[in-house]
Amino acid sequence: MAQNVALKEIKPNIGKGRVTGTGPDRLTSSHDLVEETYYLFVRVVKVKELPWNAALGICDPFVEIKVGNYKGRTSYLENKPDWNEVPLAPQWYKLDDKNGIYLGMGELMLAIWFGTQADEVFPNAWNSDLTIVNGDSIVNTQSKVYIQPKLWYLRVSIVDGQDLVSKSKTTEVYVKANLGFVSLKTRISSNKSLNPKWGEDLMFVAAEPFDESLILTVVEKLEDKTEVTLGKYEIPVSKVSKRNLPEAVGAKWYDLKQVVTEESSGQAKDAKFATKLSMKVSLDGGYHVFDEPVHVSSDFRPTYKALWPGTIGRLELGILGATGLIPMKSRNGRETTDAYCVAKYGPKWIRTRTAVDTFAPKWNEQYVWEIYEPYSLDSLRQQAVEILSMRLTRTEPPLRKEVVECMLDADTHKWSMRSAKANFERLKAVFGVFVNAWKVFDDLRKWRNGLLSLSVVFAGLIVLVFSPTEILLFGLPFLPLYCACLLFRRFQKLPKDPPFMNVKLSLAESVNADDLDEEFDSFPSSKQGDVLRMRYDRLRSFAAKIMHMIGDLACHGERINSLWSGEDPRAPKIFLFACLEVANKS
Repeated sequence: MAQNVALKEIKPNIGKGRVTGTGPDRLTSSHDLVEETYYLFVRVVKVKELPWNAALGICDPFVEIKVGNYKGRTSYLENKPDWNEVPLAPQWYKLDDKNGIYLGMGELMLAIWFGTQADEVFPNAWNSDLTIVNGDSIVNTQSKVYIQPKLWYLRVSIVDGQDLVSKSKTTEVYVKANLGFVSLKTRISSNKSLNPKWGEDLMFVAAEPFDESLILTVVEKLEDKTEVTLGKYEIPVSKVSKRNLPEAVGAKWYDLKQVVTEESSGQAKDAKFATKLSMKVSLDGGYHVFDEPVHVSSDFRPTYKALWPGTIGRLELGILGATGLIPMKSRNGRETTDAYCVAKYGPKWIRTRTAVDTFAPKWNEQYVWEIYEPYSLDSLRQQAVEILSMRLTRTEPPLRKEVVECMLDADTHKWSMRSAKANFERLKAVFGVFVNAWKVFDDLRKWRNGLLSLSVVFAGLIVLVFSPTEILLFGLPFLPLYCACLLFRRFQKLPKDPPFMNVKLSLAESVNADDLDEEFDSFPSSKQGDVLRMRYDRLRSFAAKIMHMIGDLACHGERINSLWSGEDPRAPKIFLFACLEVANKS
């Protein structure tokens, strides 16, 4: 059964958090946007003077904690009982046996206190809700703040070559550049000599720390369509000069290394050769590397930090909880779900802790972002998305690749029946105003409302008879007056609730298994059959262009339609006064 996704008013018990800092320079309030939740923190530090196993001569202890129905334990530590797993001054506690009698030896250092989710140890503490999670997987359930690596544009300008050793008479030569998983190449040089010229720029995205190398290869196409390597050069990205301002970079000559194959031994060796390649290579820090869709990007700052503007404020986000989640897995023969939230603004990502085995999780976690004044190459965005997904999956706990791609909307260029239907519905909603206007005109034309049609005809005849020269001046203010009348009629119907995201817009609840199989299919397709794969991919590539164009058109149309819908309460009022002013001036 479909869930009711309409906007609902809730009354959480919030506003009891502490305030850090005083005066106008205070940083932010602490956890005043979430419900304050109390926790009993137990920090297990270490133990001393434990009895040894007489038979084995070893001691691999762990600590088990039991509070009510909850029971948890630390990991084993071989011969070194020092956990320090979960800031308060710790104390030594004497150990008793199972009958409550003091053992005579052995003490455990603990720190026990009551706190809230504002405690600095909360993100790394083991929660009592995680008792059903395996010990090795607990680290994947903790909350985390991720700072994505700084991205740079790597510009490679291929100027010309010198003293190439051609293996054919045509001398069709191009340059191929590789950086990580990305491979780009120039066009074949129009100069068919041994000193070819290209004059092309190749753009890459590189991430700090620069642990990769740029590999350039000069390739020649032979008459039999085969390709041979004339030389190559490798440049560590860490040694490339940074260009933070739009200033010219001088070209340099690089001596290529040629791979010579000895047919007698079947081995290859690198040898210095006289072939040279003239290039301009620089890391451009004066631009922003887009990893998000351009029209909804949260950050426009350039890579070079000295060019950043000052902060203009802070964005505080309180994540309370969720209800009505659908099952995503099976555990012990029953359906369940383990949910967490991911949010991103600028280079900062956050992940809440995982709420295990519940369809109505409660997180009550608060996060803060610094807001900068925005500054006034979409193909490179895919490189940035791929780099970020690889880096964030290496963290602990990892952000999975599919989560990063979903947050950055990386699959907008791929075809799916669901997204095509969703964009079509968006267009229908945008052009609904024009359709309604045409219906009104059609009703007037067909005299469905006789009184209204007669009034319009009578007004038109009066203007035509008494002032035919003013017919144009009468028509000019008609459209804004019509808009103003519609706004007056709709003022009572404007939504009183704050704007919110329409979760039904994506049509995710109406897709069938075949649509999902198509949407999650790889590109190229993993379906069987060479002919089917070729035709299917060609159709998807063509349809993706149409889908992207329709999506952009719908986006701009929705901005115009927002003047009527009242999603922004200020827009209809401003537009109303603007229409009246235009009508008055006309």
